[in-house]
Amino acid sequence: MTLKKAAITLVAMLTLSPVLLTSGCIVAAAGAAGGVFYAKGDLESTLAASPAKIAAAAEKAFAELKIAKTSAASSGLDSQVIGRSATDKRITITSKAKGDNISSISIRVGTFGDEDLSQTIFAKIKKNL
Repeated sequence: MTLKKAAITLVAMLTLSPVLLTSGCIVAAAGAAGGVFYAKGDLESTLAASPAKIAAAAEKAFAELKIAKTSAASSGLDSQVIGRSATDKRITITSKAKGDNISSISIRVGTFGDEDLSQTIFAKIKKNL
């Protein structure tokens, strides 16, 4: 590698490193504020409800959307509701308690995710809380 190429590479790395290092902080800060994020096939957010209440709202959302519920379980710490769509996509809704009446929620549709369907299910869950 020539000196000129090395200098260009170094400048590029120094220019991009602050962007790469702070991008995670921006997502974490927004997540703490209750935003809705879709990444790597999962929709994630925070709701003002217990895991048991989120599970009940998810089951009601499944019924409203005619999604076949295959299993449901909840405790004071977490919950999981699993169903299948008409096209046999597995839909998994998981919630975990994060504090008094605050829980994280994750929605996964199929193997690779489906953002539109995840958003639709999330909206129904919020409406049912």
